Amino acid sequence: MLVEFRILGPIGLYADSGDDAAAIALGQTKVRGVLGILAYKAGKTVGHELLADGLWDENRPPNTRKTLQVYTSRLRHQLKEANAPATIHHADDGYRMDVDPERIDYHRFLAHSRRGQAALGRSEFAVASASLAAAVKLWRGTPLSTLRTVWAQNTREALTAGDLLPVYNALFDAKRELGDHDFVVSGLRPLMTEHPHDEMLAGQWMRALAADRRTAEIPAFFLTFTRRLATDMATRPSEKLVQLYRDLTAPRAQAQASAAPRPKRVGIQDLPRTTPAFTGRAELLAPLDELTGTPIVAIDGPPGAGKTTLVTHWARTRLDRFPDGVLYADLQGYAPNQPEDPAIVMSTFLTALGVAAKHVPPGTEERVALLRHLLSERDMLVFIDNVRDSAHVQPLLAAVSPCPVVVTSRQQLTKLVYSEGATRLTVGALSHDAATELLAKRIGTRCTDSPSAVAALVSICARLPMALKIVSEHIAARAAAPIEELVEDLRNAGRLLDAGPHGDDLTTSLRTAFSWSYHALSANAAHLFHRLGLHPTPRFSTGAAAAVAGLSREHTHRALDDLIGAHLIQQDRAERYFLHDVVHAYAVDLAAAAPDRVIALRRMVDWYLRSAANARKALVPDLHPVPALLPPEKTSPLTFDTAAHALRWFLTERSTLITIAHLAARHGLHEHVWRLAACLEGLADRLDGPHQQVEIFRLGHDSAAKVGNRRAAAGNLNNLGKALLQSHRLDEAQQCFEWALPIFLEEGDRLGAAVTRHNLGVINFERGNPRLAITVYEEVMDEVVALRNEWAEAHVHHKLGDSWQAMGRHDDAARCYQLALALRTKINDVRGQGVTLTALAQLNAAMGNVDAAIAHCEASLKVHRQTADQINTADAYRTLAEVLLEQSPDQAIKHAGAAVAIYRDLNPHRHARALAVLADAYSRTGELANARDSWNLVHRTLVALDDPGAADARLRVEQITSAMSGIPGQRPNAPEIVGTQESS
Repeated sequence: MLVEFRILGPIGLYADSGDDAAAIALGQTKVRGVLGILAYKAGKTVGHELLADGLWDENRPPNTRKTLQVYTSRLRHQLKEANAPATIHHADDGYRMDVDPERIDYHRFLAHSRRGQAALGRSEFAVASASLAAAVKLWRGTPLSTLRTVWAQNTREALTAGDLLPVYNALFDAKRELGDHDFVVSGLRPLMTEHPHDEMLAGQWMRALAADRRTAEIPAFFLTFTRRLATDMATRPSEKLVQLYRDLTAPRAQAQASAAPRPKRVGIQDLPRTTPAFTGRAELLAPLDELTGTPIVAIDGPPGAGKTTLVTHWARTRLDRFPDGVLYADLQGYAPNQPEDPAIVMSTFLTALGVAAKHVPPGTEERVALLRHLLSERDMLVFIDNVRDSAHVQPLLAAVSPCPVVVTSRQQLTKLVYSEGATRLTVGALSHDAATELLAKRIGTRCTDSPSAVAALVSICARLPMALKIVSEHIAARAAAPIEELVEDLRNAGRLLDAGPHGDDLTTSLRTAFSWSYHALSANAAHLFHRLGLHPTPRFSTGAAAAVAGLSREHTHRALDDLIGAHLIQQDRAERYFLHDVVHAYAVDLAAAAPDRVIALRRMVDWYLRSAANARKALVPDLHPVPALLPPEKTSPLTFDTAAHALRWFLTERSTLITIAHLAARHGLHEHVWRLAACLEGLADRLDGPHQQVEIFRLGHDSAAKVGNRRAAAGNLNNLGKALLQSHRLDEAQQCFEWALPIFLEEGDRLGAAVTRHNLGVINFERGNPRLAITVYEEVMDEVVALRNEWAEAHVHHKLGDSWQAMGRHDDAARCYQLALALRTKINDVRGQGVTLTALAQLNAAMGNVDAAIAHCEASLKVHRQTADQINTADAYRTLAEVLLEQSPDQAIKHAGAAVAIYRDLNPHRHARALAVLADAYSRTGELANARDSWNLVHRTLVALDDPGAADARLRVEQITSAMSGIPGQRPNAPEIVGTQESS
């Protein structure tokens, strides 16, 4: 049996060398990876480091060499089982595989390549063609595709650029010399799609066009290629390629063609009328102006973006470029009627070109041939408007190939790009300035009188020209009404959708325009768009879309691609999409009539709940998971292999989760609501202020109460109390804890009861009674130790440390903090570690250990950056500023300013404390004006909070003001303070 080693594609062993060869099982991916690397370097020793890079990147196993030994041992066994003629040798510095290079596809590829290149050099084109074609045939896919490492990717790129493309280049040279132009053209198309910036391929394409008597197409291709290099690579074509272009576009044939008499001009009678309100679009007019030769330009964009208006304006203002006129046809791809048949359009074009109706051929092929012949004698533009898709317009493109063609559609015409070499342009929303100018052209001085109202109009219209025109007509028709009131009326998305029909036009509206796009969708895409109206926000993920639509992930991806192609949704990140607000409003109206609306809604809420529960499990190691809701809906919630993955998802979705909870409550899904609220415990407080937390946990408590789940109600009450505690609403927080405690006791939830007692201890501490707090904490400690809950035990140790520190018992505080840190490290409570490190910094600062305090602060900040914990990050910055006040007040200003910026929207009490630290730092650097302003802000904040510390802040302001007398004009630049004042 002949055994072949393959790496030019998936790595493997095959029981033959042909295309039908059977694969020999090798087991694990990493074993195949070792085979691929050793085969690539056949006969050479491959070092341990290179093998490790090829298999793992940075994620190496603890004992890399031992693992490599295991894999190579398994590979030896597999090679022996397959009777493969290869031997693997081990040396101190790596491994080597000895094997006949002819058995390895890559080395056989190199041999064929060398023979072919040599034959080409001897002008033996047939021999060269055969050898080079044999080399290319061995390339069965992406090299080393089994491996996904950086080393593998770099190697793949090197093999493609250094081996494959040069062989193709030589093969095309040989084929061209043999006159096989069809092979060159068909072979180049996919390569140029994969390697759009390769000059070697670009040169081959221009040679192929010239050899195929298509020299007129070379300028358009060269210009497109030049623009692509400039846009994508910020470079220009080489002088060699420029010279090739000049050589291939010698003017002889063009001069002969220009000397021929011109046929009769057609004119522009069918072209739509230009609009006097045309505004902006310089970024699209410029690339249209740069087109030369006979290109195809595919222009797409959402409904109402102004595609037809753009091309009409361009064509009418550049008629000197098309001396024989413009042929125009509306193919009715998106309209209430059936799409226009391209054969009928050909007949219309032939008639326009002077062919009598009785002489128009009946067959499509004959019409194509006659139209192509007539157009070859004319310098014209063909404008094909409003096509359904690429298939709709392609029969017509064959007939008008002698002329430049502009095609417009709501659908992305990617097939024309791939198969016809079309240049694709997208017409999106106008710029803000252009949108404002468009409104002003119709509304007039009312725009300048109400700039804020006009800005609002631009926003709610998503800067789409059609929406802006409808709105401007709506407002112009109501000249007596204040524009501000009309804007408020139009903020209702349903009102905006239906604005427009008045006077003798009862059909023009955004709803009508969107409906044509909707009805043109595939079944799955229409179903998904319909259900996206149930999603409470215009932004969503692939998983949420699959859940609400009840589609598989594969079908969801295809439907999303269709919706992107139809410009009904956009993608802004991997697996993340959005609709414009007005398009979402249209989807909402569609969803309102869905027969399975309730089922789809529950499925979506269930997906968010289960994904949130999985994220919380990865992020909060409290051994107290949120109870699952049974039976689960048929969805595929997200799972998270790392805490970082879970945190990224939570940061993206946290506001959506709260919106989903409110949506679920409105629809009576209370079992979901209280669980969603519970999932946010330990997560929401990282980034959201106490107000948002109070809102969600109160909602969770109410939902739990409605379904009669006392234990869940108690859990949300406890979480609500913690949120109130952050707001220093101590009486309300204590009431929540006191309501929750007896419920936990009655339900036999010992951990819930212990956590609630712990929180009552925190109330004592916050009221200035650390001794009573210690008594409570010690009782709770006995309970959580008995429950063997190390997460809770660490929390209690930390709070004991806070209380001992408040009493000046520094050694006892240090002991408790160290116990807390050790436990949190043991259970991988990363966030808790950061909190305790900040507390240790504060303790060391109080003990005069400045260096240790700084080190603990820096360690804490590093942890909090990993966990995206904003409130505790600010605590660490504030602590670091306090530590640095004496020895480095400039650095203290920097860190206190960072804390102020974070606290501003999260916690007013801590915001005031950070401002006080900032004021002290300014005083120490002599920046008295900034110090005074900071104390003023402290005073205003504490007055608003009814905090007795406001009097002391007022006194500080007066003292600094007095000290500043006689220091005229002192006002150092302080952007942190200015920003704080504006936000207060």
